[in-house]
Amino acid sequence: MATLEQRVKDALTDVSTELNLAASKRGDLTSLTTTVKTNLVAAINEVNAAIAAAAGINDAQTGTGTTWSSQKIVDEILATKTEILGGASAAYDTLLEIQTAIEGNDTDIGALLTAINERVSVNATQGLTALQKQNARDNIDVYSKAEIGNPDADLVAHFQAGLA
Repeated sequence: MATLEQRVKDALTDVSTELNLAASKRGDLTSLTTTVKTNLVAAINEVNAAIAAAAGINDAQTGTGTTWSSQKIVDEILATKTEILGGASAAYDTLLEIQTAIEGNDTDIGALLTAINERVSVNATQGLTALQKQNARDNIDVYSKAEIGNPDADLVAHFQAGLA
């Protein structure tokens, strides 16, 4: 199996080949429907300005071309809060109230601490076995150092070599 480094190098070679091909096929700018036909960047800016001018407040639609009113945003936040609380009573609807209830039950705290101590730490060194390390990598879908390859490889130089 190829290392991540080799796969990235192969991908960069493919990308540089495609960039060379794209550079040779720029196309005819006179076929643009924008008013600026001699400069692709100016044409893109013209389209971008037209899109920005079209955006407006629309509480009935969710999308990238519109936004909600402040009242609609507040309503959505309140609905999400209600959904997160899942019908919890007012006695348990804040983190402080939950903390107070948990502190009143040492047995549950002990069980929670045991469960937490069995998790991979992000702020302390742990003495994990090879199996525990592999399980942790599998659980978060990452590769080991051996599978990644050399993280100090000069990928920019490889990319530039592919462009030549």
